[in-house]
Amino acid sequence: MFGNILGNILGSILPIKLPGLDPVSDAQKAAERAIQKQEITTANNTEKMANAASSKSNTDTKNSMVNLRIDTATKTINAVTKAAQGINF
Repeated sequence: MFGNILGNILGSILPIKLPGLDPVSDAQKAAERAIQKQEITTANNTEKMANAASSKSNTDTKNSMVNLRIDTATKTINAVTKAAQGINF
């Protein structure tokens, strides 16, 4: 569609056609390749960002679990220490 519109515009502006050279088709092909490359790059970057976000979420969850275990162990040690201090022989 874009090529037809551009071809009509250029056809009315540039009435001279050079044999073996079609600037509309070449320009259209170049534009389509550029758009395709941009779409592929955007899709790849979106996938990389999703993978990174997923990895970060997993790491954050694991860190929270480890911190909870450390906190529980620390509280247990403190409770045992206080209980031991209360024992008199």
